[in-house]
Amino acid sequence: MILFLVQFDQIFFGRALKLSKGWRNDLMQAFDDYCNPIENSFVGTYFQHIFFKKSFTWAKPISFCHSRGIRIDRVF
Repeated sequence: MILFLVQFDQIFFGRALKLSKGWRNDLMQAFDDYCNPIENSFVGTYFQHIFFKKSFTWAKPISFCHSRGIRIDRVF
């Protein structure tokens, strides 16, 4: 549900991070749950070539052509 809200209102991500520690933890857990199958597939495919240590979510506010948004990256 939280990822659904972020997909349709990117400003919600920044606001949810500021609400409380509980909201922040829930939001980060939602991203972890969403990304885990992708990460597991990546690690399973390339485990011979790289050593996968950990991953984290990184976010930064951005603007383009007078439109504001947020960039959310999952870093391996």
